[in-house]
Amino acid sequence: MILLIGVLIGLVLGLTGAGGSVFSVPLLVGLLKLEPQKAIGISLGAVAVSALYGTVIRIKNNTIQWRPALAYSMVGAAFAPLGNMMNEHVSGKSLMLWFSGLVVVVAWNMWVSANRNPGDQGGVRAISLGKMSVAQCPAPSSEKRPFSVSCFFWMIIGASATGMLSGLFGVGGGFVVVPILMFLMAFTIEQAIATSLVIIALISTTGFLGFVLNHPSMDLLLFKDVALGGVIGMTIGGFVAKWVAGPNLQRIFSILMILMAIFTVCTQLFL
Repeated sequence: MILLIGVLIGLVLGLTGAGGSVFSVPLLVGLLKLEPQKAIGISLGAVAVSALYGTVIRIKNNTIQWRPALAYSMVGAAFAPLGNMMNEHVSGKSLMLWFSGLVVVVAWNMWVSANRNPGDQGGVRAISLGKMSVAQCPAPSSEKRPFSVSCFFWMIIGASATGMLSGLFGVGGGFVVVPILMFLMAFTIEQAIATSLVIIALISTTGFLGFVLNHPSMDLLLFKDVALGGVIGMTIGGFVAKWVAGPNLQRIFSILMILMAIFTVCTQLFL
């Protein structure tokens, strides 16, 4: 069961560049009966390992855009400890109910995005940015140009939100990163997913290290099994992504996320 939860993390990350923790945290809490804070810490570490592995296997494809990835990651990593601090002052039940609300919002936006762009077969977008489709930053072919003021502003907003969500809920934040990169940089979905994995790896690692410092008694054996499953799932997801993508996959994930949110609410309120 532990290994399968890790596989799910890596599989979803490999397919979409996002969403692994949205499934892993409720499963760790609901099935393994872990305390929410502990589940969030283990999820953060597993997401970091999975995303790092995904980054390594994508380097040879030249789809990673390193300059925006590092800039985004530095801001996000600075805000991850703030999310960790907030996590320590919220009860486990409240944390999971808030988490369920976040899952519902992401799932709804994912569904709306799939219906709005039925011809987009490139991958899964977790949030929709509506009519804001004009790139605010230099294109990937012009990476040596400086960031504009509007580009820097939106990157700060997105990166800070990603870092805080990472520390608070144990999520990698890819459901925020991927569409923001596509909006800011006019990336293809492949470039956005590959670049988001770098960002997720660095931000999640920062949040995980902060968690370990606050919880030195973390179950390392449990973490090892979940992380190993994540690597396996990432390998499978990277292969399957070549054959399965687009709005239908997006709708399936939306439904699964809603079911996961319902499962989490039921376990917290009635069990």
